[in-house]
Amino acid sequence: MHDVIDPLQQQVQGRHVINITAMELQNMIRTMSDIQLVDVRMPAEYSDGRVPGAILVPIEQVNDALTGGLINKDKPVVFLCQSGLRGYIVGMLAITYDYEEVFNLLQRNIRRLDSRKPSCGTMMDKV
Repeated sequence: MHDVIDPLQQQVQGRHVINITAMELQNMIRTMSDIQLVDVRMPAEYSDGRVPGAILVPIEQVNDALTGGLINKDKPVVFLCQSGLRGYIVGMLAITYDYEEVFNLLQRNIRRLDSRKPSCGTMMDKV
């Protein structure tokens, strides 16, 4: 009997999105000069506050960004969103396109990275 494997599962087998905390993200920003920060929220969410250095690629535009070269597959990429769900989904999509170092910020609310929170440093820019 042959096992049936979902094509997506087969394509990403052995690779996964690495979930990280805000503290881990801060460390990555300090130690990795080539890290890409991609915010997949909607423009209104992004304008309310953002992580410095993050580019906005709303989730409906992510496929084009991944396949069109806006996001470099040879560099580590961290996807950011409001809760971590959209970032994880986009991360899985990136893996299907052979991105190797894919991270997702696990955060209940990206605004918790606001500079007013002393435990998180100065991660947020207020626009």
